[in-house]
Amino acid sequence: MSLQRYAFCVVLLSRALLGCRASQFFTVDEELNTVRDLENRILDLVESTIRYYLRPDVDNENVNLNLMLGVSIMKGQFMSCTEHSRINYNTRFYKMYKLNTMIRNLYVKFYKNNLMDSMRTILDHKLWISPQTLKHKSNITLPAKIWFDEDILAYGDAYFRNISDKCIGQVISSCRVTYECFQLEFQKQFLGYALTHQVLYIHLLKRMKCNNLKHRNVLKEIIQYKCSTIFEEAQNMAKDFEMLDRYKDLFIEQIAVCGMQNMVDFFQPEWFLIIVSSIKHNKCTQHKNNKSSCDSHLTGVSLAALGVYWKFLCYQVNKYGAY
Repeated sequence: MSLQRYAFCVVLLSRALLGCRASQFFTVDEELNTVRDLENRILDLVESTIRYYLRPDVDNENVNLNLMLGVSIMKGQFMSCTEHSRINYNTRFYKMYKLNTMIRNLYVKFYKNNLMDSMRTILDHKLWISPQTLKHKSNITLPAKIWFDEDILAYGDAYFRNISDKCIGQVISSCRVTYECFQLEFQKQFLGYALTHQVLYIHLLKRMKCNNLKHRNVLKEIIQYKCSTIFEEAQNMAKDFEMLDRYKDLFIEQIAVCGMQNMVDFFQPEWFLIIVSSIKHNKCTQHKNNKSSCDSHLTGVSLAALGVYWKFLCYQVNKYGAY
């Protein structure tokens, strides 16, 4: 399927998800066939990517936590659309069955060198299942020039590198919410990687159901606000080719993290093409020892984002009761 065809298919779906009228040129059956075709193309992309990392010439170090977290989020997104039990009973059962077998084999390859219990917890796909309701962004205006404020970026980067992973680890390992983490994870001035990690942290607080957390009922609203900010940030990035090329992994991470929250505004035809392109043209290196390596973080977030888009496609098919 060409990139132009991908764009055409996603336009059809985004029109439906965002509440616009269906095209007068297509019947429901034609649109459903288009969506089904795109679903399967996404699964083909995922399968070819997983197959690469299962190759014996791919170094085990490249099957790392960055990659596997993306795989787990992707799997959680697949499982988010289980109404009418599509995954179990659709006519493409074999394709999904084969893909799940490959994913299990990839977990086996990863766990040969990574045995920490906390890793098993964060890689549980049940943690990454989406809420049931679709959401739209709030109206937030983010100045484009803020992206070029070196002080803001440096502060967020320091948080992201030195604190965020520790805070997420505390929640995963012991459901512990420290004052330091709570204060930083809910601050408003972060952007970039720091902001997406804040959403991940709050998402985990919701899913882990930690007993010592007060005001749990406001977490959804906080996530919606932060993802609305992320959407504006992503829009600014998408308009700046140099910035997009430099932070492509962040851009796709933003789509994955907030798409996982069912924020349908992140379902954009042009953005989907960037995901497809990144996973098709991920730069891989062949080393002297005949081992091969790719950018595992970019691959991981791309797989997670593909899972998000597949979920939205699945929602649309279920809307028509196709299965």
